Amino acid sequence: MSRIAIATDSVACLPPELVTRYDIAVVPLHVIMDGKTYRDGVDIMPDQIYQAMRNGARIPGTSAPSPGEVAQTFERLSQRTEAILCVTLASTLSAMFDAAQQAVDIVRARVPGMEITVLDSGTAGGAQGFIAVAAARAVASGARNLAEVTARAQQMREKVRLIATLDTLHYLAKGGRIGKAASWAGALLNVKPILDIRNGQVLPVDRPRTMTRALSRLLEMMQDDAGGKPVHANVHHASVREGAEAFREEIRARLNCVEAYLTDFTPVMGVHTGPGTIGVSYYADAD
Repeated sequence: MSRIAIATDSVACLPPELVTRYDIAVVPLHVIMDGKTYRDGVDIMPDQIYQAMRNGARIPGTSAPSPGEVAQTFERLSQRTEAILCVTLASTLSAMFDAAQQAVDIVRARVPGMEITVLDSGTAGGAQGFIAVAAARAVASGARNLAEVTARAQQMREKVRLIATLDTLHYLAKGGRIGKAASWAGALLNVKPILDIRNGQVLPVDRPRTMTRALSRLLEMMQDDAGGKPVHANVHHASVREGAEAFREEIRARLNCVEAYLTDFTPVMGVHTGPGTIGVSYYADAD
């Protein structure tokens, strides 16, 4: 039994093999569609959402789980561990961080002495996931206490990046998550906008006119950041698996890639980015 458990939420786009290998607890966020609430990745899968959106369905809503739901996960973990680190979606993008903080108070009242730290990732997708994995790897390598594990996660938070190219900004604008890219919303005909999510903000980067050029630009950004150092990557896609797989292979061919995963954008991400999105979360090893 590990003394320290790691939890995150479903927006982390964690590959199943990493969830299993490091025994990471994943709390599902909610998708609201046709008046019904579904647990992200549990009751509803990405392709179901994207197909409905392509068929012209009303754009689904999303919400954080209740503090009570998060507390259930923490209490379950408390039965086999002495401390918990929970890495959440950026607090500027969701109420998940607040729900987790409230869940800590609930669990501490029921399980006196339980150590729980909630860390705002400041990001989303696989960038958030890499922060949780860094914490889990610290535990696996013998980190002595929760403070040390949290420090490892914070170090990773400074390194990871999530960049993505969208088919359109329509869905981000509708969902209110467009941030500083709002100035592009009225003039985005036949372009594939590139966005960067960092420090809890959605930042516009470039607006190439084709997906081929957009993916090439993403790769250029990765190469510039990596500077030849080993790279860890997680390629995400919104119902465009073939294109995402080809992009992953290009990353493997052009960069010194230590690991390269391929995951679906979770429904909670997908309803804001829309079908056709391809993104990549990555970081480079230190010298």
